[in-house]
Amino acid sequence: MKHALLLGVAGALLAAPALAQTPSTSEFVNKVAQSDMLEIQSSQFVAPNADADTKPFAERMIRDHTQTSNELKELVGSGKVRAELPAMLDAEHQKKLDDLKKLSGRELDRQYDQMQMQAHKEAVDLFGRYAQGGDNNDLKSWAEKTLPHLREHLTMAQKLDQGGSTVGAAPAPVGTGGQSAQILASLPGESMTVTHWYKQNVYDPGDNKIGDIKDVLVDKDGKMIAMIFGVGGFLGIGEKDVAVPFNAVQFKTKDNNKFWPVLNTTKDVLKGAPGYKYDRTAMAWIPENAPATTGGPATTPPRPNSK
Repeated sequence: MKHALLLGVAGALLAAPALAQTPSTSEFVNKVAQSDMLEIQSSQFVAPNADADTKPFAERMIRDHTQTSNELKELVGSGKVRAELPAMLDAEHQKKLDDLKKLSGRELDRQYDQMQMQAHKEAVDLFGRYAQGGDNNDLKSWAEKTLPHLREHLTMAQKLDQGGSTVGAAPAPVGTGGQSAQILASLPGESMTVTHWYKQNVYDPGDNKIGDIKDVLVDKDGKMIAMIFGVGGFLGIGEKDVAVPFNAVQFKTKDNNKFWPVLNTTKDVLKGAPGYKYDRTAMAWIPENAPATTGGPATTPPRPNSK
């Protein structure tokens, strides 16, 4: 009971940052600098191989936190803020980075996503408290100016692990103690089969056809991560298939609810995009200039007959 009471009190304090103590200027500067360094270094590690949801977020974190780091250095360097900036990560933040670097694949993305959500909750709380009661006016103004961006980051981080669409939930553990698979008594409303997408035309925002859907790629957890489009006819260059993140496609309806995929791009962008081809032996899309694997031709996979 005592333990539960302590947890409840801690939760109440986290939910009410205004009641928490205002950090001193030196404490605020150190925490912000440590957080920025961890944000930048962790995002630089994750971004190159991240999934379609996490990659653009990580790239933005690198840009935005590099900017806030430079702004803080300028405030300290100008003498407006009297505090010492740390030169490297402290033991606590270095351990978080080291632990992250031990992971790979989807587990790395998941841990990074969770770390981002927690870090930005703490940052919004920290900046909010200093903006309200900090003892340096220049630093308070900067905290107030930066706070809306951190709130936006938090909203983005909260959506990270919910982002994209999934074919199904991750499988439950097999064996004793595993949760039984859910059996649907009825189909979800407004559902659409993946085969319905095959050969559907794709349009730009001006309702001009730019290609058709060739394939949908999913990761091992069933999350849709990319689409392959055939755009050669639109470009007038023969066959060319390109890949785009799944969440870059907007799905609209028109003409009596007819399915209408829209991609915000241009002819020049598509011309410069890398092309891909389907390797039947590897059962995977590969760069169009890559050699086919031994055992069969690199060709478009067989598809269901369109209706």
